[in-house]
Amino acid sequence: MEPNVERQHQHNNSRQLTSLNVWLEKNLFFKFAAVYLAFVIIKSWGFIPYGRFWAEEGTVFFPGICTAPGFDGIFFLFNNHLELWTNLGVLISSLAPIGNAPAITTTYAIILQSIPLAIIAVKRADLGLSNISVFVVLLAATGMLQAAEVWANTINLHFHFLVVASLILALPCTGKRWVPFSLILLTMCGLSGIPANFLAPLFIVFAILEKSRVRAMQALVITVTAALQIYLLSQSGYQQDRGLIPPLGIILLASLTQSFFSVFWGFQGGNLAADLLRPLLHPTLSFQSVAGSVFFVGACLLIAKIYNLPNSLRHWEPDGRRNIKLISAALLSLVASITLAYGDKVDLISPLGGGRYFYAPNVLFVVVLFSLKAKQHFLRTFAIVSLIVFSLAKLPWAYEGGDWGEAIQLIDKHAKDAKNLELNIWPTGWAMKLPTSCVN
Repeated sequence: MEPNVERQHQHNNSRQLTSLNVWLEKNLFFKFAAVYLAFVIIKSWGFIPYGRFWAEEGTVFFPGICTAPGFDGIFFLFNNHLELWTNLGVLISSLAPIGNAPAITTTYAIILQSIPLAIIAVKRADLGLSNISVFVVLLAATGMLQAAEVWANTINLHFHFLVVASLILALPCTGKRWVPFSLILLTMCGLSGIPANFLAPLFIVFAILEKSRVRAMQALVITVTAALQIYLLSQSGYQQDRGLIPPLGIILLASLTQSFFSVFWGFQGGNLAADLLRPLLHPTLSFQSVAGSVFFVGACLLIAKIYNLPNSLRHWEPDGRRNIKLISAALLSLVASITLAYGDKVDLISPLGGGRYFYAPNVLFVVVLFSLKAKQHFLRTFAIVSLIVFSLAKLPWAYEGGDWGEAIQLIDKHAKDAKNLELNIWPTGWAMKLPTSCVN
C-alpha cells in the first residue's frame, strides 16, 4: 500500500472511531446497561430460567443458612471469615420457595457484580478510558477465561468487590457525592470477604503519600474491616494448608500464564505458555529449561512493550500515578491470592486452574491497557484485537451443571420421605445435600 493511501486509510478509520465515540457519549450509561444485559443473557443461557447453585453456594452456604434460626444466617462464617453479601443473597433465597432459590441467588449476584463495571463506565474519564474502550473492558470482564468461575454466583462476589476497592484506590478522592459513596462501597468491600482487605496496606501508603483526609478515611475503613476478618480467622482457626509464605516462582509463572497469555490469547495461548514455563519451577540443563527461559524473557519484553513500561508509570503525571495504583493493586492481589489459594498451587499455572484468583487483577490490567495515552503500535493493536476476539469466543462459556428443573421434580417426589435430598448443582460433579426442612 502506497504511503498516501495508507495515511488516508488510517485517517478514515480514525474518523469512524471518533464518530462512534461521539455517538456513545449520549446516554452512554443506558447503552452500557443494555450491552451488559445482552452479555448476561448470552453467558447465563445455560441456566435460564431456573438459575443455579454454584459449588459451595449450594453445598455449604444454603444448607447452613436455611437451617439457622431466624436471621442468624446473615452472620454465617465460611472458612472462618465473613462473606456478608454472600450470606445476604443466600438468606433471601432461602425465604423463597425452593424452586426459585437458585434464580434469586443468580440474579442477586449478577446485580452486585455489575457494581465495578458501573464504576468503570461512570468514572471512565478519571480512569483515562474512551467511550469505546469502556465497552471493550466490559466485554473482557465478562468474556475472559477467568470470568466463568466468578460469573453469576454469590460465593465469588468478593473478587468483584476487590475490583471495586482497587478502583476506589485509583480514582481521585474528590467529589461531594463520590467521597461518602466511596466510603460506603469500601465498607461493603471489606465485609464481602477476604480479598478486598488485601489492599489495606496500599490505602495506608497512599494516604500518607497524598496527605489526603479522605484517603485517610478510606484507609481507616478498609483497615477496620481487615482487622475484623483477621480477628475472625484467629478466633476460628486458620486453615494452615493454605499457606502464608508466598511461592514466588509459582506466583510469577502463574501470573504470566493467567494474567497475560490466557487473557489475550485464550486457553490456547495460556496452555502453551504453561507448558513452556512449567520446567522453570525445577530448572535443569535441558532444552525445556532453556526454551522456558528464553520464552520468559521474551514475555517480559512483550509485556513492557504492550504496556509502555516504564513510561506509563511516571509518578509525576496524574495518569502515571493512577496506573501505579492499579498495577500495584493487581500485583498485590496476585501475590496474596496465590499465596492463600487452596490446594496444589502448581495447578494455578494452568489457564484453567483457579481462575477466580486472577479475575480481579486481569480486569485491572485491561483497564490499564486502555487507559494508556502512548502512541498506538502493532504489538499493542494486535493485543487489543486478540483480546476482543478471544473474549467474544468465550463470552457464552459458563461451565455446565445440573438442571434445577430436574432437581425440583426430585424434591416434589421425595421431600416427604427423606431427611436430606442429594441434588446435582453447578459445576458438573458437585452435589448438594438439601435438608428437607429447607424445602418449606
